[in-house]
Amino acid sequence: MKSSMQDPNAQALLREWQAKEFAKGLAEIFTVGFSESFTKGFTEGVAQGRADEARRLLYRVLVVRALAVTPEVRARIDGENDATRLGVWLEAAVSARELGDVLRAG
Repeated sequence: MKSSMQDPNAQALLREWQAKEFAKGLAEIFTVGFSESFTKGFTEGVAQGRADEARRLLYRVLVVRALAVTPEVRARIDGENDATRLGVWLEAAVSARELGDVLRAG
């Protein structure tokens, strides 16, 4: 008597089942894993973009207002990734009498 695993029909069913399970696993990876990764990456990218734009505008205002940016201040501005804080500094830069007033805000 031959083994049921040697039966071509049983082997075909087994291959079909394995392919379906593999496809199901891939679908889960792409729908759940990819979706979570994409959402996280997109959110972080948007936040970084907002911070970059706020930083760019802050530098423009500082230049127009002729507020000299020291290397220490540049390092502090470049190191800040919170768009809200950069926005507060940007608003302060519009009317600040000196650069120190800008970074004290927020």
